[in-house]
Amino acid sequence: MTMLPASGTRPAPRQRRYRIGRRCLDLVMVIFLTASIGKLSSINAFADSLLSWSLIPRSLRPTLTLLVPVLELSIACSWFLRLSTRAAAVAAGSLLIMFTIVYAAHVLFARPPNCQCLAQIDAFWRGRGETQHYLARNSALLGLLVVGSCLTPGCTAQRNSSPPGDRFGTTPRDARSRAPSAFTLLETLICIVVVAVLLALALPAVRHFRAASRETGSLSNLRSHAQVFAAYASDFHDLLPYFTPPGSSKFVMPCATRGEVTGPHFGTHAYWNYGLADRAYGGNPGHDSFYPPGTQAFSGTDYAYACDLIAAPEYWNPSTRTSPEQWRPTALSLVRFPSAKVLMIDSVPIFRDLVDIAWRNPNIRLGAAFIDSSASVLGLDELVPGYEGGDGHVDGCIHTVDFPYGLHTLDGIRGRDIR
Repeated sequence: MTMLPASGTRPAPRQRRYRIGRRCLDLVMVIFLTASIGKLSSINAFADSLLSWSLIPRSLRPTLTLLVPVLELSIACSWFLRLSTRAAAVAAGSLLIMFTIVYAAHVLFARPPNCQCLAQIDAFWRGRGETQHYLARNSALLGLLVVGSCLTPGCTAQRNSSPPGDRFGTTPRDARSRAPSAFTLLETLICIVVVAVLLALALPAVRHFRAASRETGSLSNLRSHAQVFAAYASDFHDLLPYFTPPGSSKFVMPCATRGEVTGPHFGTHAYWNYGLADRAYGGNPGHDSFYPPGTQAFSGTDYAYACDLIAAPEYWNPSTRTSPEQWRPTALSLVRFPSAKVLMIDSVPIFRDLVDIAWRNPNIRLGAAFIDSSASVLGLDELVPGYEGGDGHVDGCIHTVDFPYGLHTLDGIRGRDIR
């Protein structure tokens, strides 16, 4: 006599497939939830990332900045609260397909800006690399979504679905006893309030963690660049990098991948990455190490090379400054305070917090690399005021005052930047 399966049991293979499919769908929704929280916690960074998407109309970008994370959060909440699992799965698939199409179109049809704006060109090429990563990620998520939907056809078939019951030999009474009850309106509101409170408590910690992570990564980049500069000096008779031809007010930096780059002499502070790309960075002036973690470049590199290192020490003293004839390479042998003389500084906090910088808020922290190849974080109150006139007022100058801080040391390479 054929034995029927006991009530409330399922054949192992089907149960295993169902659980695997359910885990795939849960994983997709967890990623949606994490992505939405990440975007909402750093909404300004997400808005900045949309600037490199030339195919997205500029008028739509403010709307998308808020709409995308809200949609992702709504889809994830609908899934985990079982408000509408079928609609959540369909919405997740539709959103992934839509963004995959946009990413693919950006790779195929977007072109670099037709200008000499190095920051925009650099942002375009870095965005192109990120887009390829997004395509691979979305393809993997779509694959998980399709697999999960195929393995759990009953999971998204109705609003409050439970694992298949009577199809596997379960009696209707057993199925009803095991079916989860729907969330009431009050329970749903309580869940939303709890999630909101947890997010409010977690976001400050997340921001602190992100800031600490960014600071650590930035210091690592600064140390690496300082070592590159030291290696350059050892190969060029103790001289630090210098890219301005004699008698000229403009730097000239040949770069195999981007062509010859030129600009004002003191613009070297922001574009030195082009001059050293072929030598030390695999020909890539957009190398990740040129930008602090989690930021996008507003210029050639966010790590500003000290302007006082591309002019003689006499140029940085009010009593001895004469003319651009004092612009020339400087040698490490002139350094008197190697652990207190800034080589380059992380300029992102300077331009991000201009108001606090103007008032010299001691809470502002700047990452800096020094001549001795060390790196540390400084408060504004630790910096010694520099040359008040900045680079000067002639052709080839950029900064007419001592700003950004840390780049215009009194007495130049012979001086010190920290007390």
